[in-house]
Amino acid sequence: MTQDDPSERFLHENLNLIPIADTPERSYLIDETTSMIIASWKPGRAEVYNSERFKQNALILANLIKSRRPQYIMVDCRHLGFEVTYQDHLWYVNQTRALWEKSKVKKIAFVFKDNLAVQMSMEGLREAAQEEGLVTFEHRIFESNVDAASWLTGSK
Repeated sequence: MTQDDPSERFLHENLNLIPIADTPERSYLIDETTSMIIASWKPGRAEVYNSERFKQNALILANLIKSRRPQYIMVDCRHLGFEVTYQDHLWYVNQTRALWEKSKVKKIAFVFKDNLAVQMSMEGLREAAQEEGLVTFEHRIFESNVDAASWLTGSK
């Protein structure tokens, strides 16, 4: 996340964000006060689809959910420049099934910006999870981090 973006600056000013992991493609932060993890694809880093890098980042998020036990998750896909395949969605669901069944997650917010193909790709994750009988949570799609954070924490 870069604080050059007004919505990201808002998050840094209004949440107590602590970096908990980082890869070349994604940053991971937590606000322990609100029990929220934010996984944010970095600008210019995730433009070429690479299944292995996607899987590595997916497992990092899964391990953070397991160890930190958040109630809320924000996945910022505004800079995700590729579509995730259905096969990768199935892989993720099957790799993380036990985690999701034991998690404390109540809500997940996805943030997209004018990329319908990527948004549809991420909707595929929800569909794969439902088809595989995985526990589902309340989720919504937003165009800004501010709106997503407000919905997750119930403020606004």
